[in-house]
Amino acid sequence: TQELKKEEILDNYVANFSFSVSEFNENEDITKYLKNLFHKAIQTLPERQRELIFLRFYYDLRYAEIAIIMEVNEQSIKNLMQRALSKMRETIDSQVWKEINGLDELLVVLFTLYHHRPVEYIKSL
Repeated sequence: TQELKKEEILDNYVANFSFSVSEFNENEDITKYLKNLFHKAIQTLPERQRELIFLRFYYDLRYAEIAIIMEVNEQSIKNLMQRALSKMRETIDSQVWKEINGLDELLVVLFTLYHHRPVEYIKSL
């Protein structure tokens, strides 16, 4: 069955999983890269949207709490968040695509990031 196949794939994945020092360093580099992307994306936002992002994700406040702090109704906060996240997505997407020369290279990068997962498992999914 499909459920049994998923279990078998996961068992094989865990059994074959290894993590070397070089992979750890690669993951650190990727983390730094992603942090840099997010920092750049946040900096492109207008001040009010940046404030909202920090209140929501850094201080982990709910929309109702943010609405009180920013002195607007909760729906306005949700709308503002939608615009902020959309702008961040556009910024991050454009930055990533500037650095990657097409889909083939993107796939190579993705498979390199997850090279500890054998190709045969990916094909069997």
